[in-house]
Amino acid sequence: MAQTPLTRRQFLQRMSAGGAGLLLAACGGAPPEQPSAAQPTSQSGGDASQAQAPAATGAKQVVRFTMFGHPQLAEQMVAKFNETHPNIEVQFERSEGQGYNEKISAAIASGDAWDVFRAPNTFPTRFGPKGVLEDLTQYINSDTKYPASM
Repeated sequence: MAQTPLTRRQFLQRMSAGGAGLLLAACGGAPPEQPSAAQPTSQSGGDASQAQAPAATGAKQVVRFTMFGHPQLAEQMVAKFNETHPNIEVQFERSEGQGYNEKISAAIASGDAWDVFRAPNTFPTRFGPKGVLEDLTQYINSDTKYPASM
């Protein structure tokens, strides 16, 4: 059976959804070695390793997540993640596609951005140099349950 090639839009949508899944999977992986002092931190002032383990008090670690598109996919993904990771609670907020870039930019500027969000392909070059985005390579590479080679 012949397969129809993906359009650019379909490819980007699927890559974004897959990226969101990788980000959520990275939250549940083995904690990486201590980050260096030069490593960028998240907009909330802490580093991303804080999402690796629950607080010493036994409370669940909360991860805020938003994205647009793929109706019910993210909801299913978040529910499954929350079921299988009792020490982490992903709180999902669906965003509409219209005005999404502006919404994310405003949340970053205000210091109240989500921990995980579907990012347009221009965001790494736009916000990466400002220290807003976290390089997930070390977390993905340290994850033995979902290795990057899968």
